[in-house]
Amino acid sequence: MATTKDFDCISFKRAAQEKIYEQIKGMTPAEEIAWFRQKVALGPFRELADKLRSRQSAVSRVSHCSESEEPYNDLKKNPS
Repeated sequence: MATTKDFDCISFKRAAQEKIYEQIKGMTPAEEIAWFRQKVALGPFRELADKLRSRQSAVSRVSHCSESEEPYNDLKKNPS
């Protein structure tokens, strides 16, 4: 039995991209970033974005707890 196609994913994606392009054309890269961040902050994925940001900042705090590489300098000189 052949199925009929009710939704064209590619067409939908292209239309969404065209709409975004029309809204951001002429913006500087910094303005585009601010625009996208505002859309995320106000959009349906706001909670997910907040969770990812808090998770990323927690990882960042752990990875930057030791800014000094002094303990590793000897290993770099003498790898054995």
